[in-house]
Amino acid sequence: MIYFTTSNRQIAAALRHRLGLKAAPPSLPFPLYEREGALLCLSGPDPLDIASGVSALLAARPGGKNLLLISLEEGIPLESGRCPREWTLCTGFCGKDGRPWYPDILAAHPFFEGGAAWEAPDQTAYWLFRDPGAWALVRAASHFLAPHQILCLRCAGLEEGLAKEPFRRLTDWCLQADRLLCQRTPVLTDREEETIRQLAGSMFLSHTMTLQLRQLLIYQKLSRGSLEEGLSGFLEQLKMEPCQNKREGKTAFEQLRQHILL
Repeated sequence: MIYFTTSNRQIAAALRHRLGLKAAPPSLPFPLYEREGALLCLSGPDPLDIASGVSALLAARPGGKNLLLISLEEGIPLESGRCPREWTLCTGFCGKDGRPWYPDILAAHPFFEGGAAWEAPDQTAYWLFRDPGAWALVRAASHFLAPHQILCLRCAGLEEGLAKEPFRRLTDWCLQADRLLCQRTPVLTDREEETIRQLAGSMFLSHTMTLQLRQLLIYQKLSRGSLEEGLSGFLEQLKMEPCQNKREGKTAFEQLRQHILL
């Protein structure tokens, strides 16, 4: 299941038309539109409205591991002329306290990348959007979903972003990411699950990093057809020269992630 959320009526109208979403019976303080496999929540623009909307939605209609939440909004540039006038995937977030958060992005994508901040922690070109709503959304949604299930995309040039072809590419990718990241049926065999447990042990991975490893290898299998396609050399090397501590394990995990995602 894929949940879209936006406070922008133009984006909501474009999504309803593109995906064939119909008004749902009133059940939340915000309008809902849906079809089989997809739902749109139209919230208010205030960060509190955004946080309330996503919290109410996920509490009333929990999706667990089978859910992908995607926030689509018009991007407000931190500096004029810095933001590309097309869809950008937010790969970092920063709140009022100035502490940035960088969730892992486990799906390959065709978008620009940049940060969305309530208040940017530094003046680097990475931080593109002034977006308290993005921080409010990821904080609220993180009480219900894993980080890889929450995606935020912003577009500084909404007229260009909602044009037929760019918007079609955006929605096609969203639906593909939903299929890749949130499976309804088991993807991995018992043997493959055991392989993941052995890999996690050999790299001294924590429980959280083991879950990240599993998601990476699900993506690997779905995109390439096999857990080992293109990785046999890396896996054999790891078997011959196992990691000796957590530091080496983190290095090996990052190398594996680069092999899969790049």
